Amino acid sequence: MSDKTAGVFENHPVDVADLSGQQLFRQVNLVGLESLVRDCPSLKLREGATLIEPGQPNPMIYLVLVGRLHVYEGEATGEPLAVIQQGESVGLMSLIDQQPCHVRIVAKQACHLLVIDEERFLALINSSNAIARNVLSMVMQYLRGKNAAAPERARLQKRIERNSNIDPVTGLYNQRWLDGVLERQIMRAAKDRKPLSVLAVAVSAFDEFKKEFGDELAEHAWATIGQIIAAKVRPTDLVAHHDSGYFIVVLPDTDIPGSEVVARRIRQAVADTAIEIPGACRLPPLNAITGQIQMKAFVAARKLVDDAIDTLKNRRTAEAPMAAAG
Repeated sequence: MSDKTAGVFENHPVDVADLSGQQLFRQVNLVGLESLVRDCPSLKLREGATLIEPGQPNPMIYLVLVGRLHVYEGEATGEPLAVIQQGESVGLMSLIDQQPCHVRIVAKQACHLLVIDEERFLALINSSNAIARNVLSMVMQYLRGKNAAAPERARLQKRIERNSNIDPVTGLYNQRWLDGVLERQIMRAAKDRKPLSVLAVAVSAFDEFKKEFGDELAEHAWATIGQIIAAKVRPTDLVAHHDSGYFIVVLPDTDIPGSEVVARRIRQAVADTAIEIPGACRLPPLNAITGQIQMKAFVAARKLVDDAIDTLKNRRTAEAPMAAAG
């Protein structure tokens, strides 16, 4: 930071809610990441203060929580090369390439910035596939020209998300990945004349859980359940978070009795596991509902998944009157 900067560093813990609109944290489940961002310092700049000068090393990323920064090639006069808006960040490329900055960055108005050093930045990437995806998007936007129109940047972000195989909430594979992999599993099972089962998993009364504890804790609970499921299957089994909201488990070389064993194991593990919110609270366990189907003939991947989901829905419908009677 330049000596000309009229900036004040603060060490107050950041409110994680302030990060939800940040480009770096777009579609990121922030529960569980508090320990990585809580102690990041923040920087307050007065209007007109210089954040970075040309030739200055910069080992930090600055996230704009409040305000707006202007980017200049030389002196801070005339039209800026780019404008860094609230929710965006600056310093990513100089942190990555370890080269001195070639531009001047000035606070257009009073700004409040979150400061993330290299060590913490790498820890965030390693902790979240969604953050890694966002970083890729930011790098691509920079390389394609930071002055690109907002609709073009939005299209790029959507394209990256669409081509991603990872679900941002659970960290599991998504339906896009599942469709392709399951098609190959179906062809292999049909060719080798081996059984193939698909297991659908839902959570009982999850809408009520979300209403009571809120969307953020519900996402954390959902991600926890996804990891429980992944831990209770074989390395050769495949787990994904389907667009319908169900978890889908593909079980190669498994018939219905074998899939029922897996289903019982998952239901028991979910029922035995409390939802831990690090440094905050411990929520009661949830209950999983399962439905499974075995491939009987060569079918499309989505048809097999739909059949497993229908089995789950039918089981849920059949159990509802018994639960009410009990």
